[in-house]
Amino acid sequence: MARWITIGALVGVTACSPQAAAPADAGPPPEAALIVTGADRSVSLLGPAGATTIIADSLPGGVSIQPTPAPGGDAVIFTGSGKDDEVVAVVWAAGTVTEIDFGFAPFYYQWSPNGERVVALGNGSSGVAAAIASRDGSELVRLGSDTPYFLSWSPDGGRIATHRGGEGLAVVDLDGSASPLGARPGAFQAPEWINDHQLIVVAEGSSLEASTTPATKDLARLVIADIDGTTTELAPLGAAGHFSYDPVSDRLAVIDGDSASERLRIIDMATGDARELATEPVLAMEWSPDGTRLLTFVVRDRQLVPQVWVDATMEAEYPPFEPSQTFLTEYLQFWGQYMRSVQLWAPSSDEFVYATVEDEIVSQSLGSEPQVVSEGVMAQWTSPPA
Repeated sequence: MARWITIGALVGVTACSPQAAAPADAGPPPEAALIVTGADRSVSLLGPAGATTIIADSLPGGVSIQPTPAPGGDAVIFTGSGKDDEVVAVVWAAGTVTEIDFGFAPFYYQWSPNGERVVALGNGSSGVAAAIASRDGSELVRLGSDTPYFLSWSPDGGRIATHRGGEGLAVVDLDGSASPLGARPGAFQAPEWINDHQLIVVAEGSSLEASTTPATKDLARLVIADIDGTTTELAPLGAAGHFSYDPVSDRLAVIDGDSASERLRIIDMATGDARELATEPVLAMEWSPDGTRLLTFVVRDRQLVPQVWVDATMEAEYPPFEPSQTFLTEYLQFWGQYMRSVQLWAPSSDEFVYATVEDEIVSQSLGSEPQVVSEGVMAQWTSPPA
């Protein structure tokens, strides 16, 4: 387990405003760090040997900060104040601060896997607006507005899959041109790519040519949609579904239900075999980076109970907690989207992090007692440099 130093015990913490560059001696982020959102609307990098405060007490009220690390952890984008006090996106990297004006106040970010671009969602004049920006803000492509609006980058960073209320499912190129997918969406949030030409979506049963059995025709279906327009059914679902694909083990975790699930299943993508894990309502889940474990948050007695699964066996259940308001309302309620961009597991796959209603950041190492590592309302891990 890492030996943490809490923010309150730090000396020599550096800070900068969104208008000014970070100090030249701030240095690069550590191999792996926690990004902590404070109740005071600060954003900090917290590592085993200390922390660097990126922004302190200077973010605008009334907007969601949403700090999101770039792949490799060398930059963080968040919503802050621009030079004229307008709400803009701010990209922080060691030694530089860059502003990006998306034309709306972003409430969600997702970096491309190669870190060259970032897509943002925010409130537009006619629904949720989306746009892609280059890392330095020199290029901006608007993707229109709709309600709802969910999305996911392809593994090569060359296109985005979108799930829109009015437009349905589509694949969007970097120039903004869109091609519809061959499935009518069911109740779910963000699609997930399994390779550069196939992705997983939830489709209405009647949208699939293969759905011809009268008893099951109207059920939602978990399907693989190819960018060529073809679809392959994986499994029937209830009225809604969330899912997370692990490319290391080639397995798919599926929450099946209307809101909180009554079933959690693991599907082996190679064989199609499915195993049911939990019957308690599961609010969120995340695969460990090495693909060996699945973290779930079970809803029990108005609290969340972390459980860690190995294959179809629960390895451990950890102490329950009440999530912070920010963690619950800005992240967990939309986990079908945030699981595409937020990492609660440490890169080492031996601990995970969460934020409690007491505004404490808790690190839970496997097989150990939970440890409070900082004050804050949300935390997530950066990924180490490639």
